Amino acid sequence: RELAFEEDPCVGTTTVRLLLVTVLFAVLCLHGCDASIRSCLAPEQRKAEQALNLEEAVTLQVRLKALSELDELLARHLAGTTAWIEDNPQPIGKPSRPTPPSLRCGEVAFGNERDQCRSEYDLEWDNYKKNRAQFQKALANYQRSMAYLDWQKRAEQESLRLANEIGFLSKSYAEFRAVWNDYFSEVDTIVKPHSQIYQCFQSDDCEAYPASYKPVEIYRLSIAEVESAQTLQITEIKRKAKETAQQLCE
Repeated sequence: RELAFEEDPCVGTTTVRLLLVTVLFAVLCLHGCDASIRSCLAPEQRKAEQALNLEEAVTLQVRLKALSELDELLARHLAGTTAWIEDNPQPIGKPSRPTPPSLRCGEVAFGNERDQCRSEYDLEWDNYKKNRAQFQKALANYQRSMAYLDWQKRAEQESLRLANEIGFLSKSYAEFRAVWNDYFSEVDTIVKPHSQIYQCFQSDDCEAYPASYKPVEIYRLSIAEVESAQTLQITEIKRKAKETAQQLCE
């Protein structure tokens, strides 16, 4: 009977069928689990991204990119107007702006010597304020002169011509100045508070970016710095959101 059982063809067929059914059931279960995880991942990742303020980060990145592109255009405009002014200098008679005194007392030892240094600095500062007031009055008179007003008119016409040549659609000099105002506003709002380069430039002991740098150069470097940092932040937010979603769904 054992031999007959082993030779029964139906026994082997049934075993194979059971094995196939088991394998198929396992495959269906795995497929179902994968589908369930996939359907879970997308909404959970969106929730995590929302909790990590991804939308705000992306919006800021868009503003930084637009500011960077505007900076390039304005740099071309500034180069053109600077060249024009070199060939067409302002009328003679412009007063010289006074230079504020520098506080060097931090390098002086404490005691009478430091007190004396501070007193001298206060005196220099008082003199500077008087000189600045005189300068502002003289500058106002200079800028009311017919020679200066004529030069200013020609300078504004050239500035607008260059702006239109570069691609700005401004119809008047005042309209184009508004572009510059928007630029400075964006730099003040989204660049300066987050830029290590700008903060260093503002300090008295910055070796990497000394006062010899022009502000427009610092702005350009600062914009690139903050834009790069923002891109890294967005990448990190997406990574954390995906990781959080996987942990919740698995």
